[in-house]
Amino acid sequence: MTIIREQLSLWEDPAQIILNKEKVDISTLRDTKDRVNSLKNLPKETYYIYKTGGLNPFKKELGKIFPFLKNDVNGRVFSIVDNDKSNPYPHWHINLHNKLYKLVIHKTVALAFLDLPEDQVNIKTQVDHLDSDHKNYLPPNLEWVSPSENNRRRKSFTWRRKWGDS
Repeated sequence: MTIIREQLSLWEDPAQIILNKEKVDISTLRDTKDRVNSLKNLPKETYYIYKTGGLNPFKKELGKIFPFLKNDVNGRVFSIVDNDKSNPYPHWHINLHNKLYKLVIHKTVALAFLDLPEDQVNIKTQVDHLDSDHKNYLPPNLEWVSPSENNRRRKSFTWRRKWGDS
């Protein structure tokens, strides 16, 4: 028996709470275990992620509805990096005092705009793209999941793409 994505809701709560914030200071975000340079080291009230108003270079036809990163001190909007062979996910780079802060967009969006109860922080450590498109990082398309949930969903999506729904 194969599990399709829609059936996941039979035993998991697919509801994701999107926080009612339009922008978030990057230096206030929680560091994840894979973070090399702590976001707490970034200057306060400088780098903000905005929930909407940005153009996704992979989905230009949708307009300026995507999250974007901006330096509110000098007005610079950060470009999306997508040529890193070691990581297929779009990301932003902040270079500050000879330190590189790599912000994978979908995870940064989730940290800023998706609720994750404190008791789930060490359980739901990955962010899933509900439509399986890793270049669609709109908040409603993202969900915090455990590694096992993410793996189960990935296998289901791969099977359906290869064999179709039946």
